[in-house]
Amino acid sequence: MTLFALVLLAFAWLGHAFALTCLLNVAYARPIHRRILRTFRLLIGIGVFSFGFAFPWLITGMANDPWRFDAVNVYLGICLVSGLIILPIQTIRRNLRREPSVVVERKKRVIDFAKELGVPPLGFGKHWELARLPFNELLQVEFSEVTLQLPRLPAAWDGMTILHLTDLHFHGTPDRAFFRGVVDRLLEWGVPDLVCMTGDFVDTVRHQFWIKPLLGRLKWNIAGLAVLGNHDYYCRPNGVRRELRRAGYTVLGNTWQTIQVRGEPLVAMGHEGPWFNPPPNLGNCPAGFRLLLSHTPDNIGWARAANVDLMLAGHVHGGQVRVPIVGSLFVPSQYSRKYDGGVFHEPPTVMYVGHGLSGREPLRWNCRPEVSWLVLRR
Repeated sequence: MTLFALVLLAFAWLGHAFALTCLLNVAYARPIHRRILRTFRLLIGIGVFSFGFAFPWLITGMANDPWRFDAVNVYLGICLVSGLIILPIQTIRRNLRREPSVVVERKKRVIDFAKELGVPPLGFGKHWELARLPFNELLQVEFSEVTLQLPRLPAAWDGMTILHLTDLHFHGTPDRAFFRGVVDRLLEWGVPDLVCMTGDFVDTVRHQFWIKPLLGRLKWNIAGLAVLGNHDYYCRPNGVRRELRRAGYTVLGNTWQTIQVRGEPLVAMGHEGPWFNPPPNLGNCPAGFRLLLSHTPDNIGWARAANVDLMLAGHVHGGQVRVPIVGSLFVPSQYSRKYDGGVFHEPPTVMYVGHGLSGREPLRWNCRPEVSWLVLRR
């Protein structure tokens, strides 16, 4: 077996891993029970690494007859195309992608709450041991300020501000002191016109009782709006809704309502699909600027069809682990890595996808937690 053949097999392995990861991403975008998804994730992991154990057998087969036409060689060919062509092209396109012209300005500052609080507030939630791995950025929060120029924003709303929070995943790691520190900093930032939260508040039922003491401290000028995510779905969602209402938030669910803002109607929509159904009924929905809160960016197609102006989403956590050059890998979306974070302009909709503040697996490499302050301009 020549070095060239070994290199080809290595690229085939890369393509094999890429294809299985895309399959995993799509599966995690569907309303499948999380026990089944965990099993599927384990099988995908076995499938990725089993390719390496099959190396000697593949090498022997290629050495004996490199041109034979059978299922194994056909699959190797597909993997080779994926690893040598599709993945590199996709990676290059992602690295060359520029922010859409609706982004006028972007500023950020990073606060390390381990230093801020004097001791790492890691806690002892599930998977707490991951939080202690080297180079974990779990406690280094990125406070992003993004100015968006929206085509149909009413003139009276020029300069409107939105605080966007998503994916808090209360479960004990990070502990309560971390979130209290983040809220303290948000209060120093100022009072936004809207506070919008796009789901995954808790990972255990008992942590529902963190919602009111922590999130109830936030202030707003117009409204606090919220929708639930897939992790809330498995943690007695009615209890999550109750605690959010106790904290002062309007829980939109799969509905819409009109809010008068400076003499203009704001149509605030919620879309908790595909986990909560049916989707919003827009039969009697009035005209006006449309703001959609959706846990997942996968509802972008629905948003465009519904003539939504601004869509806020989370769920994908920016991938949580981002490899240099390649970027994100595991992104639970039917579009895989396409909408893994940031601003996207899919006319008539501008979508902002936050990286989230935490995660069930407390691991962040090259992908800091994020809270976002959006400034809307005419």
